[in-house]
This record gives sequence, C-alpha cells and structure tokens, in this order.
Amino acid sequence: MQVSDFEKVIEINVGRHLGVVSKVALMEVARHLPIYNQPFDSDITGVASDGQTVKVTTLGRYVFGIPGYEGILRFYPEDNKVFIFYPTNASKEVEDLLNSLKETFEKNL
Repeated sequence: MQVSDFEKVIEINVGRHLGVVSKVALMEVARHLPIYNQPFDSDITGVASDGQTVKVTTLGRYVFGIPGYEGILRFYPEDNKVFIFYPTNASKEVEDLLNSLKETFEKNL
C-alpha cells in the first residue's frame, strides 16, 4: 500500500492525549465489538511469538493487524483526538467497524 492509498479518515475523541498507545487503546475497545470477530477470508498471515504462522481470519485482525502484519489503519494522535487513516477502497464492513468503535469509545468517555 502506498501513502496515497490512505485518503479516508475517521476522527475519534479519546478524552486525553494517548500518544503512541492510541492504537492499543482503541484496539482493546474494538476487540469487544461483535463485528471485530466477523469472519474475513484472506491469504494474509503473520507470525506468532513462538514462530508459528498465524492466518488473518477475522475483520478485526485484518483491520488492526497481528504480529507480522500491521493491518490497514494508520493512527495519528493529536491532543484529545486520534485520527485514523484507512484506504480509500476499504469495504463497508471496515467502515462499520470504525464507526462502531468511534461510537463506543466516545460514549464511554
């Protein structure tokens, strides 16, 4: 993927500056959303800490990544917000996951 592929953005109010932990904080909330575990068919793989190959089989893993595969999102924290950039060709399911994450995170501030 090239930088120019990331033209869509969603802004999430996180209540405080999260800095480099923004991806982890948002992913922890996303992991509890039902859509995160929606099956996703792909040939994408990562590598577990024990060296075993791990296949990306859920929407959440495709979007946020796993060890050895960084996912399709790019996070930019700024003040009390995190801007998440994602590819212009992202599916409706990806947008549904991000919108659900935004709603859930902001509601629980």
